[in-house]
Amino acid sequence: MAAFSSYTTNQWPLEWVSAYAHFLRQATAVVTQTRDLDEAFSLVLDACSAALGFLYPSIVLLDVHESRLVGRLVSSPDTRESIHRAGGKLKVPIDGILGPRRSRRSIQRLAAGQINVPADAVAYHLTMVENLVVRAFRQQSPCLASRYFDLVRPYLTEKYADLIQKALGTESFAVLPLVTGERCFGVLVVASPPGRSFGASDEAALGLFAAQTALAVENARLQRDLSDREQQVSFLLKATIDAQEEERERICMEIHDGVAQTLAPAFHYLQTLDKPELPEAVRTSVRKAGGLVRTAIREAREVIASLRPASLDTLGLVATLRYEMGELRDQANWQLEFDADQVRFPKAVETALYRVVREAVNNVTKHARATKVAIHIKQADDRIVVEIQDNGVGFDFAAVELDVHRKGVGLPSMRKRAELLSGRFYVTSRPGRGTLIHVEVPLLAHTIPDHAPVGSRHIGNSDNRAGGQRLAR
Repeated sequence: MAAFSSYTTNQWPLEWVSAYAHFLRQATAVVTQTRDLDEAFSLVLDACSAALGFLYPSIVLLDVHESRLVGRLVSSPDTRESIHRAGGKLKVPIDGILGPRRSRRSIQRLAAGQINVPADAVAYHLTMVENLVVRAFRQQSPCLASRYFDLVRPYLTEKYADLIQKALGTESFAVLPLVTGERCFGVLVVASPPGRSFGASDEAALGLFAAQTALAVENARLQRDLSDREQQVSFLLKATIDAQEEERERICMEIHDGVAQTLAPAFHYLQTLDKPELPEAVRTSVRKAGGLVRTAIREAREVIASLRPASLDTLGLVATLRYEMGELRDQANWQLEFDADQVRFPKAVETALYRVVREAVNNVTKHARATKVAIHIKQADDRIVVEIQDNGVGFDFAAVELDVHRKGVGLPSMRKRAELLSGRFYVTSRPGRGTLIHVEVPLLAHTIPDHAPVGSRHIGNSDNRAGGQRLAR
């Protein structure tokens, strides 16, 4: 493969132009796809060798710490092996070419709490401007050299550096600063192939190459940081949801063991006071008090059920939703289709899906003005598929998603619950065409078959259709 030689930017050979275009495609792939820094480094180094013909490409990531430059060296296994093999044959002590072991050890301890010196740790002094790595970093401009010694001085003697260069078979080197904005975060070091040398006329091309490389690496770093922040947000959100579930359980227990247990004997006590020998006015007051206590007991049970129904833990997701949807059908006068596989899922999955279905159904109750609702819960291979569909008024989903002033948290809550289970959440809706909510989550544990017969049951009128068909609009 062709490499840079003493051509001006208007005289590049056709094969090099093709190679450079191939590199740009690879670099663009790094920019748009990878979030992994090591993968970005690997792609850039591979492009240096395979697409452009550069030898022994390496990236030196650097940062200023007081009066020193510290960081790490990233190179391909072939590059490391070639340099160590060359040094081994010549019995050249090359272990210290990246900087004094004491400086590298102290910096690495400071940065990572490590005692031993990592093989890729580097350390330079900012005053070492004769070293091209330091010069290119400080001046933020490409540096060309015909001698390997200019890259490793003063850590390797001139004699040893010349011997290694001869063994490597290279005639020149380029040190290219990696700059994004006004910040330089390292340099890229490449060697020319045997028989070719970098010249002053190559600086423009080298600078363009370095800029593209820096963009690829910086994008991967930003993508990684974004991914890390998304993971942190997901972690915090999961912790919040878990805390909410724990708080719901605690409140349920307090209501059940406190208020409900107090009201029940109070009701029975009032019943014992309703005796024929008492004046009618007193008996009337006792009956009213008993009715109020009975209402309070019923409302306490409804609160417990709304916070976390006990049947969700004992009977599971399907049985709980089947019962609750049956009651809701009678209250809302819906034609309701409930089609579900009668199986148990892991607790975290059942809790999340229960909240999603309840939130979706609450939205239908409040906003949709629907007459038909269908709920499907199916296990498909290694995932669980849940769909909630209605024939209500629908809405403009895109407009809702773009509305920064919206107050509702229902849809974001459902989406986040699915994402926390590594699942997917889709909404399909149009004004006047109803709404379909589709949730898929991976089955994180083996399902536990229920003792109830496997199959489906439809709650509603006899004209409900089986098989998970879509509702007629």
